[in-house]
Amino acid sequence: MKTVDNLDRKILEALEKDSRTSLKEIAMKTGVSVGTVNNRLKKLINLKVIKQFMISIDWRKLDFDILAILLIETKYQKTAEVAKKIAKYPEVIKLYTCTGGIFDIIALVKSKNMESYSLFKQKKVDQLPEIEKVRDLMVTDEYV
Repeated sequence: MKTVDNLDRKILEALEKDSRTSLKEIAMKTGVSVGTVNNRLKKLINLKVIKQFMISIDWRKLDFDILAILLIETKYQKTAEVAKKIAKYPEVIKLYTCTGGIFDIIALVKSKNMESYSLFKQKKVDQLPEIEKVRDLMVTDEYV
């Protein structure tokens, strides 16, 4: 497998800050040609270092007034099964499985209002038999 070097890391850092950064801007910042940046970008995609290009959305400006973090504890060895089910729900923005704590899954979800959030949680999440416990936290502000 090819390695990722310092130039690759600089390209990744520029794109992570703003994925709209042009190849020309990255080339100027890193002191290499646009062609070199383009080739490095293709390499990073082929190596699957870059999994996808995404945007950051302010959901509240799209009338999703509720952003919540769900902390989910699953039954023994059911984490992957539950994660795959929950990840399919359109309310889910991002989902992680994790170890080292009480909770096995962390999900960021969006909802138009508290009523629709409650319905989502009650009708979709709480109904999954593989779940032991769910805690939810309401997001108040976002800083990164």
